[in-house]
Amino acid sequence: FESGANAQTLVTVRASIVLPAILLYAALAGRAIMLPKRERTFALALGVITAFQQLSFYMSIERIPVSLAILCEYLYPMIVLISMRILFGETLTALKIGCIVAATAGVAIALQVDMDKLNLWGVLFAFGSAIGASIRLISNGLLLRSADPIKLMVHMLVGILVVFWPLFGALDLLHFPETEKGYAALFGMAVLNGAGTILALTALKIIGPVRTAVAQTGEPLFTMAMAVVLLGEILTFQRALGALLVIGALFTLQIARARRAGAA
Repeated sequence: FESGANAQTLVTVRASIVLPAILLYAALAGRAIMLPKRERTFALALGVITAFQQLSFYMSIERIPVSLAILCEYLYPMIVLISMRILFGETLTALKIGCIVAATAGVAIALQVDMDKLNLWGVLFAFGSAIGASIRLISNGLLLRSADPIKLMVHMLVGILVVFWPLFGALDLLHFPETEKGYAALFGMAVLNGAGTILALTALKIIGPVRTAVAQTGEPLFTMAMAVVLLGEILTFQRALGALLVIGALFTLQIARARRAGAA
């Protein structure tokens, strides 16, 4: 962002680099990529929702610290729990309610830091990203009952490219970096994101969704650590306490899910 790029460019360039990587992975693994017509339409639409979620997150970190944005975004599992209760009548156990309360309290504590200097739009974009991630997760869960994750990912990325390259181009919203360092960061982010996506898909196949989800619980902690090391962000006591509450709630949920899966 410091070199002149913006969130819209990050979203489109990411999809442009990740899609060929996923197609290459599918070809090497001998995996088919086409979905039936009905599921194809749904997956393309889901790609657009995913792009809005990514766009919201990137626009949030343009305005607020990365460590704070990632905490707000990782409220999405709690939003999913509440949504599943409202939409599908899924039971909210005492454990789930406790995790929702703990995670919400964690974000509230983290947001107490420098409230006078906090960019409201940045916080709203971060919460918008959490809502988008919730919609994506619920939709993925419904679609993945019958669709291969590789096929789903390919169609979602196509949906992003077909809609957002022309849209952002027509509105003159694609701003590329003005320095070599900026281009290195832009393409490095896209390559690492693509590698992470492929590794996550591989993990799903090898160790299953439950263990993969447990492993990914550490993502916000890792992201916050990198923000401190690479971006020089200051991790205050309040923000660290908020992070521990959010990550603890996520980890508790995933461990409980893993135990239920093991018992089944």
